Amino acid sequence: MYVDCRDDDNNPIADISVSRINISAHYQSDAWRVGFGTEYRQHKDDVASSEKQTPSAWIGQFSIGYQLNKDTSLGFFVDNLFDEEYFTSADDIVPYAEGRDFGLTFKKHW
Repeated sequence: MYVDCRDDDNNPIADISVSRINISAHYQSDAWRVGFGTEYRQHKDDVASSEKQTPSAWIGQFSIGYQLNKDTSLGFFVDNLFDEEYFTSADDIVPYAEGRDFGLTFKKHW
């Protein structure tokens, strides 16, 4: 998604998110499933007042899971796989996004 918004005087408008490209792949074989995705977040240099410049970032995700039976599955995931330091917004008070995060999932359908 590419976005470039400006006012009538050609100044950048605040709170417009950076452009992003998403790519993902998923594979399932019998009870196993694997997924990988990445998102490229473009840098933002031309900022409005109350915003800060932000660097570009590659944010990866990985997941693997196993279907125990038709109603139950277990999984493992990693978000921010490359442990990138990036901002979720160009707002000048926003801190860095969370670093690498991982966890387990358990799903049961009743």
